[in-house]
Amino acid sequence: MASTPLLKRRILARDQVGASQIFYDLVKAGRPVPELVRETVRIHAPYTHVPFHQRQDSGEMRFVNNDHCLLSMRAALQLKKLVSEEAAFLPMAQTLWYIPTGLDPWNQLLGKAPGHYNRVYNMAFSGAPAAPVAHWQDGAPATSEATLQERLDHWLTR
Repeated sequence: MASTPLLKRRILARDQVGASQIFYDLVKAGRPVPELVRETVRIHAPYTHVPFHQRQDSGEMRFVNNDHCLLSMRAALQLKKLVSEEAAFLPMAQTLWYIPTGLDPWNQLLGKAPGHYNRVYNMAFSGAPAAPVAHWQDGAPATSEATLQERLDHWLTR
């Protein structure tokens, strides 16, 4: 997809307006929905924190849910079927608006990046944001002959 590098730059810069505009332009250009979803997930996934949604700061629990950005895209695909044709891309547009601020919640909680987590916990942010940290490097899919339960148990203990 030709606009992917630009979309990626806008998302990683936490630019909600810029990322949204690129998405709107791609929709207007008639890009296929599966392509839009695939590219958005590919950009966001390395910065997603799962399965753990919490950490402790001086004994205080901090919760994040940036994996819900990806779950929102899944829901948007289903909602697209339930609304009028004119509104079909609104659920996806809402997801695209949310994704740039859902990146790197731990830096948000440390006051090193803008986003809704430093607002939720009333943290101050100043200066240029720290670059988002990729926690999942690109690589070949892991394969295993183990049962599904064994693979899930292994993944959860990694």
